[in-house]
Formats: sequence, C-alpha cells, structure tokens
Amino acid sequence: MQSFGKKIISVFKIAFFSQSAILILTLLHIFALPVQASPALIRNSTNPLLTPQNDELHVGNQYVLKEDSIYKMWYTTHLNNGSVISYITSSDGVNWEETSKTTVINPAHDGWETDVSAPTIIKDNDKYKIWYQSTNSNIPNNPSSKGKERYRIRYAESYDGVNWTISNQPILTATNNTWNSEGVASPSVIKDGNLYKMWYSGRNSSGKWTIGYAYSSNGNSWIEYSSNPVTEQTKSWEGSHIASADVVVIDNHYYMYYHAGPNTPKVIGKATSSDGVNWQKMDTSILQTSDKFDKTYVAYPSALSINGELWVYYSGHDGNKWSIGLAKGDL
Repeated sequence: MQSFGKKIISVFKIAFFSQSAILILTLLHIFALPVQASPALIRNSTNPLLTPQNDELHVGNQYVLKEDSIYKMWYTTHLNNGSVISYITSSDGVNWEETSKTTVINPAHDGWETDVSAPTIIKDNDKYKIWYQSTNSNIPNNPSSKGKERYRIRYAESYDGVNWTISNQPILTATNNTWNSEGVASPSVIKDGNLYKMWYSGRNSSGKWTIGYAYSSNGNSWIEYSSNPVTEQTKSWEGSHIASADVVVIDNHYYMYYHAGPNTPKVIGKATSSDGVNWQKMDTSILQTSDKFDKTYVAYPSALSINGELWVYYSGHDGNKWSIGLAKGDL
C-alpha cells in the first residue's frame, strides 16, 4: 500500500504591529480555501460495487474516468501469480458491466517487475495516457530489505484505453538515501495547460510513506520538485502512513484525497491548495472504516466531480479481501 500547507504564522505575528498586516490577514480569511472542516462522505447503499470473482483474490486501487455518458474504470486485480491492471465500464458509475471486464496491462516479468497496480489515466486529445505502479515483490516488504528499491512508476499510451504501448523504462524511480529510497508509487496525474503534473507516494528506508510532486512537458520525462515531499503526516489521525493521493482541479483550486493511518490505511483525508505544492489539510478525515466491507481498511481514493457532487471511489478491506466502493459528498 502505498499516499502540503502555506505557513501563515508570520502574518499573525506582523498583524500585532501593523494595520496593513491586519488588512492582509482579513483578505486571507476572505479568500482562503476552506481548510478547517469538510463534511464526511456518505457511502453508497449498494457497496461494494466490485468484489473479487472466480480466481481473483482482491480488486481495488482503482481510477475512474467519465467520458461522455460512460464511466470507465481501470483497477488492480490480484491473482495467485501477481497483480494486473483490469478495465471495466458502467453507464451510471454504480453498476459495472462484468461482461466488459478485461485485463489490459500485465507485469513484464523481466527480472524486476512482478506486479502492476495503481493506475491513473487522462484522455489527452485522441490518446489515453496511463501512469501506474511497478512492483518487485521478490524484494520482501519487511525490515530485512531496508533501503532496497521495491516500487517504480511506468507509463503507457493507448487509442482505446484497452490496448497499451508501454514505455521501455520506468519514468520515475527511487533515489538513494532520500524520502523515496525504497520506491515511488501510486501516481496521480493531471494536465494543466501544456504541463503534466504528478503527485505520487514515496517510501524511505524507515518504511515511512509521504507524498511528492513532479512535473513534465511530455508526460514521459519528469522533473521532481526540489523540496519533496510536499505533504506528510501532520494530523494525529493520520498516524504514520500518508499515501496514494488523488488530485483533481476544480475552479482553479487543487483538491487532494489520500489515505492515512497508523502503519495501515484506516481513513481518507482531504487537502486543498492554490498551487498544487503548498497544501492545507482538513482538521478531520472524511471517510473512516465501518462495520461493512471496509471494516479493516479504507484506501486508494479516486475522486470525480459529477454534477456538482463529489464522488470518491475507494478500496475497502473486510479482513479477507479488497473490494471497491463509492462514497459521495460535497466538493
């Protein structure tokens, strides 16, 4: 499993000494993004929407794109011999057509990549573009592998969202002795004008996950932000785990949805930003575990704005398997 805030303390200090600073503070209050509270999401009554079938062990780590009147979901399917990226469609975003389901990306099994997961997709002119997590499960996920790279990010293109041409090399990899020395994972990509922007998870040699930012002119060659990570654990309810960000832009404001928890993901949080780098978090999480299909974990949010309403697809674990659910709320 794998997921920013401008400091205005100085403004408060200056305000005691300057009328102009008081004016600045007032303007900040008027125009600031809402950061203190966000209503909790309401689960869809028919959850889970997708559960493992036949030889599938888990389904989750999904990304949903609405194109015209069709909802398209790319998601991770875990099998006995590793994980693949699958694809399925829906006419309403709730009921998914099992007959449309197909596997679209398999792991390379090239001596490094054993699993693929965590896709993020955009439609860029006539092409679909996908960025996804590449994992080497031969490296144990335990202290004996401290400092070893386990996660990378790869890229592919398609004209139909099903048949993909995969880049030969990963587009982001770990950097030794940094915040992502054990790997980079769970990308979220948008295109803002002519610039591609990515938020992604990184894990250091202590096993701590945080969220970084990178940008690109072509979606293939990326420049990592020099002050990464851009957000990490700052709230008590986030525990030691913050990862798997999904970022959407609405009315020129950035909204980040991410999972967090004490070592494992127990909640989904929300943060806002005016620039995609400096983030302000809500004081409370917007979704927690329940007594249903998501009683053990909630993770991997994928957010959409549908007719002015926030839809968040997410993965839930019931103690035995991962499934996919939906929760809705205010933007």
